[in-house]
Amino acid sequence: MRKKYISVMALLFLMVSSSASADSANKSLTDWYQGEFKPRSESLGAATAEGLFQVFRMTRKIGQQSETLFSLAMLEFSDANTKETVLGIKNYRRQMESEITTATSHLEKEDFEAYKEQLAVERTMAAEVDAVLADVLGQE
Repeated sequence: MRKKYISVMALLFLMVSSSASADSANKSLTDWYQGEFKPRSESLGAATAEGLFQVFRMTRKIGQQSETLFSLAMLEFSDANTKETVLGIKNYRRQMESEITTATSHLEKEDFEAYKEQLAVERTMAAEVDAVLADVLGQE
């Protein structure tokens, strides 16, 4: 019985000592978590959140600047094309006006009397040819 009593006592002592060491391990784990891990984890989370927020702000700012630059580039492109088109139309108009002026000047210098006489001669000749053809074709 004494052996059993000693065995039970030894077992009880082992349980108490393992419980005490578990409590001390548990206590040291809690101390480590509260003292080192938790503050570092919170600090890292705060730094990560701040970094993400700064990246978001910079991305938004870059997006806004890009949009502004794109709008300005489109306005410049549109203005340049409009100016080029207007200049092309003006040049074409000047060229057409110059050609009209030149043609008018040539027509004003032309002698229409000679043209009328030539036209009358051609009509007379055409009438005589028609008359001769009618005679020749009518006699056959």
